[in-house]
Amino acid sequence: MPQSQTPSPHEQTGWKALTQAVSTGFLASAAVGRVPQAMMAVAVLTYLPAVGADFSRAGLASGAVGIGSALGAPVFGRLVDRYGPRMLLGVFALVQGAAFAAFVLFAPSLVASSEGAGSLPGADALLLGLAALIGASCPQVGAVARVVWRRKFGTDARMTTAMSFESTVDELSFVIGPVLVGVLASTLAPAAPLVFSAAAVVVAVGLFIRSLPPVHADDVRPEHTPLTSRAAAMIAVCALGMVSMGTIFGGTLTALLPFATARGIPGATGLLYGAMSLTSAVFALTMPLWAHRVGPLVRWGLVGAALTGAALLLQAADTVPAMVACLLLLGVPVGPSMVTIFETAGRVSPSGVLATVMTVMGSGIVTGTALSSAAAGRLADAHGGHAAFFVAVAGGVGVLVTGLIQALLSRGRLQLPTAEGRSSEQ
Repeated sequence: MPQSQTPSPHEQTGWKALTQAVSTGFLASAAVGRVPQAMMAVAVLTYLPAVGADFSRAGLASGAVGIGSALGAPVFGRLVDRYGPRMLLGVFALVQGAAFAAFVLFAPSLVASSEGAGSLPGADALLLGLAALIGASCPQVGAVARVVWRRKFGTDARMTTAMSFESTVDELSFVIGPVLVGVLASTLAPAAPLVFSAAAVVVAVGLFIRSLPPVHADDVRPEHTPLTSRAAAMIAVCALGMVSMGTIFGGTLTALLPFATARGIPGATGLLYGAMSLTSAVFALTMPLWAHRVGPLVRWGLVGAALTGAALLLQAADTVPAMVACLLLLGVPVGPSMVTIFETAGRVSPSGVLATVMTVMGSGIVTGTALSSAAAGRLADAHGGHAAFFVAVAGGVGVLVTGLIQALLSRGRLQLPTAEGRSSEQ
């Protein structure tokens, strides 16, 4: 069973610690392997208006991708906890590749069949079902990578570096993903991002499987450290924090679609969204330099307040340059938020349920993205694109509130309990 470890004087606690623990092939494939996941909701959201769907329906379908992922990810995580990741990653990648292809083939006719006097009963349900299958079959590369780090480092200081790397990779993938969607959709065809994703998920996840460190029997056998009620409550609050982060993502992305459409650049929605992800990745990357000075509980409250304030500024942006500036500012607290919540969840979780917890965190993000995409789409149709940005503000408030609740669960102490019963200094 993995134990909390203290690095020796000769062990690196910065970025070099990662290359000492795993191969560069693992680091590279862990990054590339999650790009299709970053593309899927944006690709669906961009494709459907091009084949005749309105903003509300596109938002619902994008939300269905998230709901499918939220339901499928914990199942994937629990199976990884029991059997290991290799076979599961391969199966999920093949199924998702097929789901992407099916969506390209059938979505246009389903959109057409759901409208007019000769509408096909259940066409919308079939469309949303296909979108949900894309999400449900998503191979959870990020969650598997985080499990690898926890089993390498336990709960020592190197975990902050590892979580910073993971959040940076997440954010970079969410820069590259929307940008790829925008470039492929605007230069080739609206369906191109989905076709690319179908091929990329099979190839990229295959490379990740080949680079995984060996998984021993002890790594997939549930440990005997109990999941206490207090730890379970803290994990639940972490999940709610991730739902709030997803609310920021989905609300912002969906509100940007009518904003960009009104200015004649609908294919640039992903490019605009990438501005937020860019600064998020940069600031996540800096965290090993300063995170040890500000513990997770304090960080959580600070970034929650910053997210709320930055999201409010989106309402005032009327031009594309102003919107880009606001999105860059919003991204500054996003990266530290992701690192902080993942770090907290990893520290309080017993290793025997770690893959499940990590996928639940990811499910929190996609659940928030799903619900907020649907809500923002309806607000955009009813009141215009700027009204939809209020959904992102609600997400910022959610991060702030969950941070305060987490501090209360820590009983007012400046220390965060770990799964093994020790406390990590804040």
